[in-house]
Amino acid sequence: MSNLPKLTEKDIQSKFDSGSFKRGRGYYTNDAIQQPTMQGTMLKGQCYGSASVPYRVQIELNNKGIASTNCSCPVGSSCKHCVALLLTWIHKP
Repeated sequence: MSNLPKLTEKDIQSKFDSGSFKRGRGYYTNDAIQQPTMQGTMLKGQCYGSASVPYRVQIELNNKGIASTNCSCPVGSSCKHCVALLLTWIHKP
């Protein structure tokens, strides 16, 4: 895991559209992420959103940064829930 780069908010912002980033910041600010964990190069967590159960969020990292994103929400990837998980991880690892 030591070969993974340290992510910044600018790195995250560059991978998501402005609307998803803004809404994801709101989810992060409201502590919507629960159980963030890193398993190898996979960042996982749950995000409370509009559904009655939290969305399952997974982000694959590699030596260049964010390799892929996946979420159980209707959007499926590159969503506000992914942003919230990434912001939580860089600010409260």
